[in-house]
This record gives sequence, structure tokens and C-alpha cells, in this order.
Amino acid sequence: MIRRDVHDRADIWFIKEDGSNFGEVIEDLLGVITGEGFRVLDQFVDPNEASRMVRSGRLMPRPDSPGANELVSAARSFIAEQARSDHLSAER
Repeated sequence: MIRRDVHDRADIWFIKEDGSNFGEVIEDLLGVITGEGFRVLDQFVDPNEASRMVRSGRLMPRPDSPGANELVSAARSFIAEQARSDHLSAER
């Protein structure tokens, strides 16, 4: 199947067949990654913040979905394990 659709949307990076917009696309992509992407990824360092993002709908469109519930559960498990580890370290 040959795709003939046109991608003339600001939220999709599309390189024209002739490559004439390659530089512009890469420049925009790098700008978004460094200006916005790294800031968003930094929030995942904190499992509490990742959990809040899921529950508020900022990270996933359905905060009550199985995937969202699994992510929140994993974050809570990580936090509990960190607390246990910190407690054991303090006892030594």
C-alpha cells in the first residue's frame, strides 16, 4: 500500500519525500526535545510526581485505565521499597 496522505499539522513531524524540509523538521524536533521533552522526562525521576501525573490525566488520557493503574502501582511499590531500604540503612 502506498500512502498518499498529507501531513500538514504542527503536531506531526513529517519529512517531505524530496527531503526539502529535513533541516526545518530536525531543528524543530531538537527544540521541542530540549525545551519541553527533557523537562517532562525529569518529572519521571520522582515516582510521586509520576503517580500524580497519571492520576491527574496529564500523563495518560485515562487515569483509571489498567495501564495507568499499573504505573501508579509500580511507583508506589518503588517508593515503599526505597523507604524500607532507607530504614535499613539508618539502622546500620
